[in-house]
Amino acid sequence: MALLTYLPAGTPPDEQALRRGAWLNPDGHGFAIAAGGHLIIRRNLSFHPLLAEFLILRAQYPDTTAVFHSRRATHGVCTLDNCHPLPIGGSRDAYLAHHGVLPRRLRPRGKDLRSDSQIAATEHLPSFGPLTRRCNRMALERWLPDDNSAVILTQDPDRGAGAYLLHEANGTWQHGRWYSGHDHLPPGE
Repeated sequence: MALLTYLPAGTPPDEQALRRGAWLNPDGHGFAIAAGGHLIIRRNLSFHPLLAEFLILRAQYPDTTAVFHSRRATHGVCTLDNCHPLPIGGSRDAYLAHHGVLPRRLRPRGKDLRSDSQIAATEHLPSFGPLTRRCNRMALERWLPDDNSAVILTQDPDRGAGAYLLHEANGTWQHGRWYSGHDHLPPGE
C-alpha cells in the first residue's frame, strides 16, 4: 500500500504526518510539485534527505499543488524506478501517485521487476486521454479499483494541466490536506 498526501495550492505540508507515513511505508518515497509550468519530481529510497528537499521546495512554491508518496511494496521490487510519482507513458509532464493494489492482470509476471502501479502508469493510463474531459476522468475512475485512490499531477496541455484526485472518498481531508489512509495519524487516533 502507501501513504499518498495531496496538498492543494496554498497548503503547507505537515512534516510530522509525512514522517509517520514514511515510518509505516518505508519502501521508497517521492514527491511532485507544480512549479511555473513544469513539475519538480524527486524520488528516493531514503526518506530523510527527500523530506528535507521537499520542505525547501514546497516553501519556494507554496501556491501550487503538490503530492508526497511513501510506498509499502506489495508488488515489484524496492527500487527507485518503483517509487512514486511515476511518469505516465514516459512523459515528463504527467505523473501518477497511487495508493492500493491493482488487479492481477496489472501485476508483474516472471522476471518483471516493476510494481503494479508502474505497469499501470506505463502501459494503461496513457490511453485515457485529456483529463480535462469529465468523461475521461470518469472512465479512469471506473478503471481504477474502488478501494484504490490516486493523484495525477500534470503540466501536459494534451492531458489537461492540473491535479486530479481519483476516488477522493477513500481518503480523508485534514487541515486542507488529503491523505489516502490513516498512516499519517499519531498512534491511537
